[in-house]
Amino acid sequence: MQVTLRDITAEEILRIKKIRLNYPYNFAEPPYPEIRWDLAEIIAHARFPMAMADACDKWECPDFTLDSFFRFVEPGRISEPGYLSAVTTAKLIAYCLQIAESTGESMQSVCGVSGFDGQDLLFQIMKLQELELRFCSNPLKLKSLSHLAADFGC
Repeated sequence: MQVTLRDITAEEILRIKKIRLNYPYNFAEPPYPEIRWDLAEIIAHARFPMAMADACDKWECPDFTLDSFFRFVEPGRISEPGYLSAVTTAKLIAYCLQIAESTGESMQSVCGVSGFDGQDLLFQIMKLQELELRFCSNPLKLKSLSHLAADFGC
């Protein structure tokens, strides 16, 4: 199947601009802090083939949750050229940012960590994924908060 690059449409830009982010992220490439790109601009500058529409668009999924992500996206196909639309890609970025924000908030409240960077967040997200695999198969094994904090790396 031949997949080609395309520009995103004005309608897609408007739909992406409606996606709610918790913080005013700047998606411009460093070292240019004076340039500000919003979510629509980073998607518009992407040089990756995107579908015109996908299942998320067809069923009008407003955003991703743990449940809806697996309903509309096959994780093994995310990097496949032309699999996701521009709007779904933007929703996926917003969902990943929510996961990172939640992990950062957990690091602060459970561990008391206040100074961390992207590598710290990625490490903690990987640890949480391991914990989920370990405990979600048997919820009765869920430990107390202090044991959970120890497993979380605190």
